[in-house]
Amino acid sequence: MSRVNKTWRLPKPTILNKKKVWFPVVRIGYSVPFGYYEDPEDKDILIPIPEELELYELAKKHLKKYTYVDVAAWLTTRSGRKIGPSALHERIST
Repeated sequence: MSRVNKTWRLPKPTILNKKKVWFPVVRIGYSVPFGYYEDPEDKDILIPIPEELELYELAKKHLKKYTYVDVAAWLTTRSGRKIGPSALHERIST
C-alpha cells in the first residue's frame, strides 16, 4: 500500500478587477504563517495581510539571485515581521 503525500498549500490570490485579492484561510497548524494573522474572534481562521503577502511574492523572485539568509533579512526589514531563513525555506517549500 503506497502513501499519498497530502500537502496543504496556502492559496494564491484571486485576480478581481485587475487587483489581487487574498482570502482568509482555515488554520491547520500551531504557527501563523508569514502574511497572515489570527482572527481575534476565531483562532481557527487566519486573516491575510496583503502587504506582507505581496512582499513574500517578491521575496520568492529574489531567491533566484540571493540566499535565504539575505532574502529573509530583506523580508524582515521591509515587513517589520521577523522571519528567519529556515522559516522562509519552509514557507517556500510548502
